Amino acid sequence: MRNRGLLYVGIMVLLLGLFFFLTSLGGLLLGPDSPLSMRRLWPLLLGWVGVGFFLPVLIWWENRRQLYGLTFPAVLFLVNCLAFLFTSLTGYWRAWVYLWTVEPLAVALGLLALYFLGRRAQPLLIAAAIGAASLAVFAILVGLLERPAGGFVGAFLLLLIGVLLVIGALVRSRGARPPA
Repeated sequence: MRNRGLLYVGIMVLLLGLFFFLTSLGGLLLGPDSPLSMRRLWPLLLGWVGVGFFLPVLIWWENRRQLYGLTFPAVLFLVNCLAFLFTSLTGYWRAWVYLWTVEPLAVALGLLALYFLGRRAQPLLIAAAIGAASLAVFAILVGLLERPAGGFVGAFLLLLIGVLLVIGALVRSRGARPPA
């Protein structure tokens, strides 16, 4: 394809137009407070921005080594889109008492995206530790604040993190040489 830039802009405008059309139609047919209205679906605009950052990497895949820096803000916008979409659709804004932990998780996922799409710089793997720590804090807060169901979710997440850490330690110990 000769003009991928025009394709990129065209896709972004189509997505934005489709979003506004559907939310306008949903608000018109079902009322302004319906789940399909702009009042509820506004976080999808954050997702649109995130896709806008990811799309150049996908369209110009052969140049991803020069464009991979766009994936970090893309991940931040997409994670925030999901968190705000949850609270906007459910109306459960109190969830931000523990949902704030998705922010460091988003940073961790963004750094991992930089690692996998970029030059595989080892310091970016610190993101896995940041992500595990923020996920653990999320699990603890959900377990403490959302009784009784949240206790099970928090316990499950902590068990999952623990299992992954133990597996990671065992895998690393197999490859390590004993001290001389």
